[in-house]
Amino acid sequence: MSDAETIERLRRIGWRGAALPGGGLRLARVVAQHRSGYELYDGENLFGAQPDGRFLKRGLDPAERPVVGDFVEVAAGRPPHIVNVLARRTVLSRAAAGERYERQLIATNIDYVLVLTGLDGDFNPARIERYLSQLPSGGCLIDTPGMRELKLTGEENLDLFADIEALAEQCRFADCGHGSEPGCAVQAALGSGELAPGRWRSFLKLHDEREEQAATLEARLRRQRGGRPIERPHGHRGQRERD
Repeated sequence: MSDAETIERLRRIGWRGAALPGGGLRLARVVAQHRSGYELYDGENLFGAQPDGRFLKRGLDPAERPVVGDFVEVAAGRPPHIVNVLARRTVLSRAAAGERYERQLIATNIDYVLVLTGLDGDFNPARIERYLSQLPSGGCLIDTPGMRELKLTGEENLDLFADIEALAEQCRFADCGHGSEPGCAVQAALGSGELAPGRWRSFLKLHDEREEQAATLEARLRRQRGGRPIERPHGHRGQRERD
């Protein structure tokens, strides 16, 4: 099969590249991950594969291992082995459940995420806001199992609360805590009904959790860099009165 035919076949499962990698290995996409290995699809055939030994090393960052959505290079064998994970275009991730901080990749190389929730007693708008916050840019259909816990990683933006951020920019003081400070635009909006109290509480909860997770991430990266400082992705505003 020619490179052009292979590329056309891979485009049906989301390949965006104009050319194939130069190694001459089989290219496929991860469609399922099990305890016993991976299921891959190359646009025509579904087959099982095992990860190369380097993906099984203790201490390896889990983000470096193959996950659903990855395009991978596969070496022939019985069974075939995943030897390389190609560069990811997009990543959907969360902080892993539990007390220990780890970033867990859910899926990669995706364009749209559909958040489904039952319109019953379990309906929770705040949970949907949590999902809308791992999507900074936000075909194959990737159906993930239900999640017991959805923790922020510390790297999310909160663009879904852009209206609150815009209100905060109108406060008299740049470091306004949005409590009893004079000239607080957020408190004024709450008082007038422009901003719903429930939406404000959701913002505060996600904002505080993101900052806590960002501090944990920063400490982890600092340890990995031998104590050297890490530039925070979400800086704090300086203490000054606005002009």
